[in-house]
Amino acid sequence: RRFSLSNFEEPIMDWLYLDTKQVSQRYGIPVRTLELWREKRRGPVFYRPGNRVLYKVEEVETFIASKAVHPKK
Repeated sequence: RRFSLSNFEEPIMDWLYLDTKQVSQRYGIPVRTLELWREKRRGPVFYRPGNRVLYKVEEVETFIASKAVHPKK
């Protein structure tokens, strides 16, 4: 049996997961950058249910927060 997001009453992607294009649009990270990060196993954690690529919103935001640069005083 194949995994399907359509089995949920409420679309799960609307509140928990984003696809590559949605991450790009929401956070301003180019799609190609996300693709390269996946190839090199860098960047935010991603999931592959079937042939889709999904990112958990919480993990994308944690990844972005981990890249904070603190200026010297």
